Amino acid sequence: MDIIASRILWNGFTRFLLFWTLVAGALFVLSHTVPYSGWVLVLEVLRESALGNIGRISNRTFAFALSSGIVQFAIALALAFFVMHVLLLRAAVFSAKRALGRGMEPQRFAAEFDAVSGRLAQNAVVRHAWGEFADTALREDDGIHNTDRPQTFINIGDARERLFGLKMMGAIPGYFVGLGLLLTFVGLVLALGNAAESAQAGSAENMTKSLNALLAAATFKFSTSIAGLGASLGLSLLFRVYQILIESSFDSFGRAVEDRMLFRPPQKVAAESRDILAAQRDELKGGRAADQAGRHAIQPAICGAGCR
Repeated sequence: MDIIASRILWNGFTRFLLFWTLVAGALFVLSHTVPYSGWVLVLEVLRESALGNIGRISNRTFAFALSSGIVQFAIALALAFFVMHVLLLRAAVFSAKRALGRGMEPQRFAAEFDAVSGRLAQNAVVRHAWGEFADTALREDDGIHNTDRPQTFINIGDARERLFGLKMMGAIPGYFVGLGLLLTFVGLVLALGNAAESAQAGSAENMTKSLNALLAAATFKFSTSIAGLGASLGLSLLFRVYQILIESSFDSFGRAVEDRMLFRPPQKVAAESRDILAAQRDELKGGRAADQAGRHAIQPAICGAGCR
């Protein structure tokens, strides 16, 4: 089995390390290419704020650097999700599809069914769902009959149950909206505090300066909301495309399985069972009638004159 579908690669701890390594690498590259990037400045201002010095919170350069950081983090997450949950997942499903064999007729696939199941049991992505689907298959002389479609068991829902990232992917865009609004209001609260302190001096000049500073801070602080909303919209669109790509890979695998099997819906099985039971009932009725007729024919010969 390919390493791409091995249990080592799909181990939770391994995937956690690979995912955040990709995020860190993407952030490193983006920090040198995205405009207004300034992670050093952002970290310095945050450290100063934690120590009680909030003088540079309202700085325009810091606000734009923080907004750029939000966008960069969103792009890094999008890249990491694409690699770990789209490319690798599609590659693992393709490996499972290749394990089915090429151009196999239903009878030949029936002969190789156990070998194929053995190969798919080594595929960390589809092995559990395939085992459940294989239990629904019926072995007949003309091939393997499936009573359910493979997509019923082998689909993105089965992968989502075991992959933490797929569960989180749909909720992440909403977090960026909340993050952008949170940072905006935190910045406005701090700017209002600085303006209030400056206005306490009482002079008109100080009040004018504090008002201008407040308006300038408000203008810059809304950039984080814009960055958060933009990142949320972009991620929502990308994650929807990711989901479609993953679903299409599972659907392709399911159709490949269906091409090698003979579909027998449960309704047809039930109808065949009904016909068999009806035939058995008729045979039983016929047997009882013949038995009763035989008894009536034999009884007089046995009894003779003594039965009168």
